Amino acid sequence: MSSTYHGCRITVMGLGRFGGGTAAARYLADHGARVTVTDLRTEAELADELAALDDVPLEGIHVGGHRENDFVNTDMVVVSPAVAPSSPFLKMASFANVRLSSEIELFWNAKRSPIIGVTGTVGKSSTATLIADMLRAGGLGGHLGGNIGHSLLGEVDDIKPEDWVVLELSSFQLHGLRRLKVSPEIAVVTNFVPNHLNWHRTVEHYRQSKQTILAYQTPNDAAVLNADDLDVSRWETLGNRLTFSGGPSTQSTAIVKNGEIKLSHQEVSTSLTLPPTLDSPHQSQNAAAAATAALAAGVDIDAIATGLREFAPLPHRLEQVGQTLGRTFVDDSKSTTPRATVAAVEATPKPLRLIVGGADGDIDLRPLVDAAARSSVAIYLIGQTAIQIETLLRDFAPQARTIRCSTLRAAVLRAWGESRNGDTILLSPGCPSYGEFQDYRDRGMTFRECVADIAAEDSAQAA
Repeated sequence: MSSTYHGCRITVMGLGRFGGGTAAARYLADHGARVTVTDLRTEAELADELAALDDVPLEGIHVGGHRENDFVNTDMVVVSPAVAPSSPFLKMASFANVRLSSEIELFWNAKRSPIIGVTGTVGKSSTATLIADMLRAGGLGGHLGGNIGHSLLGEVDDIKPEDWVVLELSSFQLHGLRRLKVSPEIAVVTNFVPNHLNWHRTVEHYRQSKQTILAYQTPNDAAVLNADDLDVSRWETLGNRLTFSGGPSTQSTAIVKNGEIKLSHQEVSTSLTLPPTLDSPHQSQNAAAAATAALAAGVDIDAIATGLREFAPLPHRLEQVGQTLGRTFVDDSKSTTPRATVAAVEATPKPLRLIVGGADGDIDLRPLVDAAARSSVAIYLIGQTAIQIETLLRDFAPQARTIRCSTLRAAVLRAWGESRNGDTILLSPGCPSYGEFQDYRDRGMTFRECVADIAAEDSAQAA
């Protein structure tokens, strides 16, 4: 297959855990590139990713560490979003004038269809999924990919030019797209709270990366912004500004009030009832953002209503995973920021027993501490940030009951043992998962396994 990559030496740095690296390696090899993959993880740790590349003609597979030669004697390095710009290997490549790229950049260069991009500190996945559902209901494509965990590279040649593509875009991915100086035709920003500062180093770098989604729009494009977020509402764009609001705004395209979304855009003026799955402060704003983006893409009201009605909560995002002896277990492992935990605490039935903590992402944990102390019967602390959260709670809410636990399983069992009929046991860590777990999915599955073990033991005792 002839292409611009034919005969090029390309290093894929980091296979990733959600398919981006493997998709890039396959795509480039299919287009005639001489591909070498390299990863810090061992062959055993990469068993699934390497198995997915078993039929791909790779020039080299270097795992368990990186080699300088792969970054200087090559034509391009495709970088995993998890790799920070400060990586010495990226500096080697730049010094050698080697082009840097990413999986999302490869897709962007190959795509023929318009893009709806969704970013924000929290709410990206649910909003992107809702938009895709609405587009599909309206017969307008709705191909969903990006940070949500599905690469569209393998499908890019089959996506029709008239179909819309929805991409969830992380700050890491947007940082890479700044190299291309591109923004989507419709950009959605759910909110902004400082995060990932161990990667970005400064709040301004994080903000600038996020603002890539608006930076290169034209007057023919649309920017869907959160009117209630004082930071986001001031972001600049040449695109047509459309806003959504869950507060007192009367000028927004979509306003959430009394369990409804009031839509007003061009010739459209209507109200849509939110289903129970979206009738919470956090999810209703996601729904308003999605409805606004769908309107901008030309989706009709009936299709928007269908997308709202048929939405199912995503795995590991405020997902009820069990009920035993009157106790309800909720998996919100995708919560990797304090703001996400605040939203989860506000949306979860009380009395509440909250499991929080994880890896240190160099972010302000005080909002999490405040919400936890106000709304929880007890707070079970896990991971690297357990001591930090405990110290904050001792200073700001000494009355809060805190229990430090060695593992997630220990926290679940302790919460279960102390719980009463009617309690909700919520896993909403508010921190990244690395350390005890590979990723948030691994953490969520461990929580589910604990819940299943508790249910099985209860059933055995009842028998």
